[in-house]
Amino acid sequence: MSERHIIGLGILLAILVGPASGDGDPWRNTALDQDARVADLLGRMTIEEKVKICYGAFISGGVPRLGIQPLILADGPVGIRLLRDPKIFTSTHGKWQNTGDGEVVTVGADTIERTTALPGTLALAACWDRGLAEEYAAVMGREMRALGKHVLLAPGINMMRDPRGGRNYEYLGEDPYLTAEMAVGYVRGLQRYGVGANLKHFVANECETYRHYTSAKMDERVLREIYAYPFEQAIRRAGAWSLMTGNNLYAGTHVAENHDLLTTLLRDKVGFDGVILTDWRSAYRAEASVRAGLDMTTGFCKYAYGEGNLLKLVKDGTIAEENLDRMAGHVLRLYLRVGLLGDALPAGGVDTAENKAVARKVARQSIVLLKNDRTLLPVLDMKTALLCGPAADKVIMGTGSGRVNKGVGNVSIKEAFVARLGAEAVTCRESVENVTDDDLRAGLVVYCAKDGVGGEGADLSSTQLPGAQADEIRALAARSDQLVVLLQCGTSVDTTGWDEVVDAFAVVWNGGQAFGYAVVDALTGDGDFVGRLPCVFGNSVEDWPVAGAGVEWPAKRILVGELPAKNYGSDRPQVHGFDAEYKEGLLCGHRWFIEKGIAQRYPFGFGLSRTTFELQEGMVEPVEDGWSVNVAVKNTGKISGMCTVQLYAEDLICSVEQPPRELRGFTQVQVEPGQTSVAFINLRRNDLCFYDISRNAWKLEAGKFVLHVGTSSENLPLGLEVDVVKDQWFAAP
Repeated sequence: MSERHIIGLGILLAILVGPASGDGDPWRNTALDQDARVADLLGRMTIEEKVKICYGAFISGGVPRLGIQPLILADGPVGIRLLRDPKIFTSTHGKWQNTGDGEVVTVGADTIERTTALPGTLALAACWDRGLAEEYAAVMGREMRALGKHVLLAPGINMMRDPRGGRNYEYLGEDPYLTAEMAVGYVRGLQRYGVGANLKHFVANECETYRHYTSAKMDERVLREIYAYPFEQAIRRAGAWSLMTGNNLYAGTHVAENHDLLTTLLRDKVGFDGVILTDWRSAYRAEASVRAGLDMTTGFCKYAYGEGNLLKLVKDGTIAEENLDRMAGHVLRLYLRVGLLGDALPAGGVDTAENKAVARKVARQSIVLLKNDRTLLPVLDMKTALLCGPAADKVIMGTGSGRVNKGVGNVSIKEAFVARLGAEAVTCRESVENVTDDDLRAGLVVYCAKDGVGGEGADLSSTQLPGAQADEIRALAARSDQLVVLLQCGTSVDTTGWDEVVDAFAVVWNGGQAFGYAVVDALTGDGDFVGRLPCVFGNSVEDWPVAGAGVEWPAKRILVGELPAKNYGSDRPQVHGFDAEYKEGLLCGHRWFIEKGIAQRYPFGFGLSRTTFELQEGMVEPVEDGWSVNVAVKNTGKISGMCTVQLYAEDLICSVEQPPRELRGFTQVQVEPGQTSVAFINLRRNDLCFYDISRNAWKLEAGKFVLHVGTSSENLPLGLEVDVVKDQWFAAP
């Protein structure tokens, strides 16, 4: 008997035996595999019902006739964004009730006023901790479960190609390897609660200005090694359940209509079996999107498959029903995974002590200390504090769909200092002009700075501190020899002209609801500074790859009258406005600075600790799938500390052009004062591959590699060699 017949007989027997629990519908039978359950359910649905689940917004589809509830989506890479809609803004204490045509209301639902506001995902990347990425996303998994929601429209894993990018705060930095490693943890943490991750915005959607009209232009190797790499890793290693198309074009075609990306790359090469859905404004034409491989149109462009458009194409034979079945099958597999077909899933909870603790932990560990003259920080016996600057009493959350509602008890720096020292011990002056000599006698003088406002649809025009902040910092530094600058930011900031004159400087990012507590903990000596930069802080925006490669940043274009300003898909024409040329190729972020010999003001991977470390020796041992790199780390200081050990690979001789070195491993090791611990980094053979366009495969080329090991992209004291004796090809990176 053939294997196909054996599998078919197994499915038939499982159906005959009946469901493991519940009623007699085979699609509810948890003993069957996913394909069998989806096939059974598809066979019971009408064409109209199949079409209905292929479009929607935050509430989508459902099959009322079969008792299948709608799919509920939510914004929020940094916390669940609640909408003031009674059909969405509910908890599972309520009961779903059908009202016809898939509409739903809730009966007796408790109203949830707040969810956990986590630090921005750029702050998460600054933690360099894969396990913490899982904890972070698990918070949202638990809260999504408690709220009766099924798919979180996150994580955002586009590259921080330029510091002016408006959504950098909700991405994971400038490096594809770091982004991929953190994204894998994020997806695992979220989906273990039966909540679908949604990888966005696929692909090369790195700027916000004119994003609907911009076509990314790069070769396939750059696509696979840099911009698609985090998506592929999150699919292959974490099994992401859904993916969102970007608003942009790629090679002249909008991503939502791009067969090469959606079918050839995602389905055929990467093996993605989840749902491909649109960003809220990224689809235009139903037929083109179906043929490209798009499963769902959502948000403002739900009309593309809705309003009878997709149904008409199927009924008149333009689109074969088997194509509709393929699309609906992907959607139903998502329904199954998130529990809409009756599968038991873990319980959740909102406003729990566990969730609050994670928010505070991430905020604390993300703080990157960049300057600490005379070991000013921490101040262990602080009695009084002077706070200045525009961000002393603000908790910045970001803007656009990536923002989160005010969290469960947002705490600013001012509020946290008052809680620690008492109101009488804290002086707050928003303007430096109002600072008196008596104010300056405080135990610590803190200037709370913030970057410019970007967000969805809006890139930054400058990377310098807005307003008079730089002048105020210089004026305050002239009067105080204990000035600390704390920078709330969601991107790399130009610090030239003021960081030289301050005594200490730390990046505290968009720190979420527990931000203030985390900052005061750090300043007063609760633990080490363990955050490390996930992006270069340069001397000028002109040093970055986009400007350095001679590419015009879209925000500089004057296109009024040349391109339409309409925002919604239904009334916005489909336009290829201009090409965004990725001339820097593989030289993203720190790679560009190193290759071009441009000084990094604060290097990628850099951050000071309260103690000091020495990397003494290293060893490389072959293992089954690559190499184990072991490095001895000695704590040469006086307190316990966490060292983030980073590995950068250099291909000495290669048949294709390679970056100077690439991040290919990192780990963290806790070391007691005067002691030595061993850091272990696993390096896979695939990690040393490049994408071979001629073979459509990942090639590990014979030759010699140097593994540079250190504590930042510019501090790499150890060099370990690896010899590869023959060429090897792999299907996956």
